[in-house]
Amino acid sequence: MKKLLRIGRGPVTQFALLSFFVTAATTAALVVVISYHFRQDLLEREWTFTAAYVKKEAHSNLSASHFLAPHTPEAQARFTTFYEDVILMPELVRLKIYDAQGVVIWSDEPRLVGQRFPDNEQLKGALAGRITVKGEIGERKGENVYEHNLSLVEVYVPIVFHDSRVVGVVEAYKSPDQVFARVRSIKIIVAATALLGASLLYIALVYIVRRSAIRIEQQQEALEYRSHQLAVANEELRGMQTQLIATERLAAIGEVVTAVAHGIRNPLANIRAAIQVALLHVPLESRSSAAHNLANVIQEVDRLEARVKELFQFVEPTKQRQLRLDLNAVVTGALQMIAGRLSSGDVKLVERLTPGLPPITGDAMLLQQAILNILENARDAVLPAGGAITVITDFESNGSHGVDKVFLDISDTGPGIPPDTLRKIFEPFFTTKPKGTGLGLALAKKFIEANDGAIKAGNAPDGGARFHVTFSTSRPA
Repeated sequence: MKKLLRIGRGPVTQFALLSFFVTAATTAALVVVISYHFRQDLLEREWTFTAAYVKKEAHSNLSASHFLAPHTPEAQARFTTFYEDVILMPELVRLKIYDAQGVVIWSDEPRLVGQRFPDNEQLKGALAGRITVKGEIGERKGENVYEHNLSLVEVYVPIVFHDSRVVGVVEAYKSPDQVFARVRSIKIIVAATALLGASLLYIALVYIVRRSAIRIEQQQEALEYRSHQLAVANEELRGMQTQLIATERLAAIGEVVTAVAHGIRNPLANIRAAIQVALLHVPLESRSSAAHNLANVIQEVDRLEARVKELFQFVEPTKQRQLRLDLNAVVTGALQMIAGRLSSGDVKLVERLTPGLPPITGDAMLLQQAILNILENARDAVLPAGGAITVITDFESNGSHGVDKVFLDISDTGPGIPPDTLRKIFEPFFTTKPKGTGLGLALAKKFIEANDGAIKAGNAPDGGARFHVTFSTSRPA
């Protein structure tokens, strides 16, 4: 029903209104035209039948000589007999007879005999050989001077005998009541039939258009649904393609890294061991300066070993332990690990950890490593001038569904992330630091996603970079 109402307010309503007015106008025009032609045809048949009856009685009772000598007793008797026969016709009321000059030679109103009416156009037409009718009800002419009933129709019938010459005219007065009653009945029948046909046609048209509109809307909804499904499938395909490319790229990088790392780690271990042995054989008098130099070499060897370890962590599959964790405890552990490095660089740490967070599921060691990498990135952003790093934890409830989003915000007061950098910030080996490896944030993203989390990078409204990490969790029933 809602769909029908929704469709009804649209183009279907416009079509219904337009078709209603067009159908109504067409029906009214048809009723007028058909009624007019029926009326004219009925009246013509009526007057023609009357004229034929008058002519038949005239030929039976009269001759041309009676019109040429109308005042003889024989002619007047014939005219009276003719009148008595013709007046028997239903609805015929009065009668007048004219000669060829338009003079009244007999009438049921004797006072009209001998008079002539030159303004009678219907009489002139009849004298010219045509059957004419004066149908205007209520119009008074000169010949109607003694008439009291002006609602009669006058039929003028020319009388012609064997020589085809009009010898006179018979004017018959008919009451039109029954004729006009039949005309009204025909009009009512025509109007009712046209109205019924137009109504059925209108209802059928509106029904067909409404059904078509519903089908079109259903097809449109189906197309939109399929288009949405296609868009989703296309998006999934693009994601799978991106993952496939990334997987192939990481696989290629992994093969290279594994080969290089294995080739470097053993020599590094031998170098470190050799330096430690060399320290034992340095003479006491020069041990101080030599020990300092050898310690620097060991420190660089350890730093190179850490970089190789990062490469191994990046290319190796993440092995996680699914445990219920308190995000605040994980964050606190990471902050404790980096606290010394933050204080030595004049970096202020602001902590706003919301107590009572819903538990999340994951591997604490991997999450701590990810948070440490983000914190180190923030520390590098505020140095050497110094600044502040703000760490916030909180959660968002999803109402009656019982599913919450636990999130971690890490923001700094550094210069922020340029748009070009923001698009590539989590890509492996992408870095803006002179001595960076480009693996810190890539590893953070890998470890967070491995624990069913998500990370987004952006810029805070007040300036500086901001990293937003979210985890889904379920409250116990």
